[in-house]
Amino acid sequence: MIQLSGGFRLEMGQSGPESYNNHPIYEVNILGNVSALATANFTTGTGVAAIHRRGTAEETVELAKGALDAFDGRADQLLDLPGLADLVGNIPSGFVTAVLSQCEDIPLIGDGDGLPGCSGLVASPTVTSGDLVVFQVLVGFEGQQHAKSALQRANDSLADQRTKYGFEDLAVRLEGNNLRVQAIFGVPKFEDAYRLFTGGF
Repeated sequence: MIQLSGGFRLEMGQSGPESYNNHPIYEVNILGNVSALATANFTTGTGVAAIHRRGTAEETVELAKGALDAFDGRADQLLDLPGLADLVGNIPSGFVTAVLSQCEDIPLIGDGDGLPGCSGLVASPTVTSGDLVVFQVLVGFEGQQHAKSALQRANDSLADQRTKYGFEDLAVRLEGNNLRVQAIFGVPKFEDAYRLFTGGF
């Protein structure tokens, strides 16, 4: 994950990593947002990423430390929250997986109304051999009415999003209380997709 950061124009901190309980933590600039990347397990290549949209670099590093504590079993895990583990288990695992428990203000659909009733959002990109990115997003809702409302809004606006951002393909479908979105686009469009699907969190 850390090696891929440079390929997507993500600026690594100049001072090198901070060591926390034998885990290196890197400060990274992701599209103007202060963030932190850390290696959780060297053997499996597992890492964590923390982004604090309104916080300082120090607060962001503290978020990463909390995630590492959860990984090491020293604190409650994010995936212990209701529904999040199921979302993660139902999305293809890319080179990184973003998991959001607070997602009602994510501008995924692009109409400015956020995602009312959103209970969790998981996004995971995969790079294909043809230099295309397949970006999958699975959004969980508190009830099917919220999910159906989001689907209707998505059908009304995502075609415009496809044209606006020049995506190769963009599709959405309802799966129970979940909404699945898949976008296919060239690597240079990654920044646009990142902002659309995560709000630049």
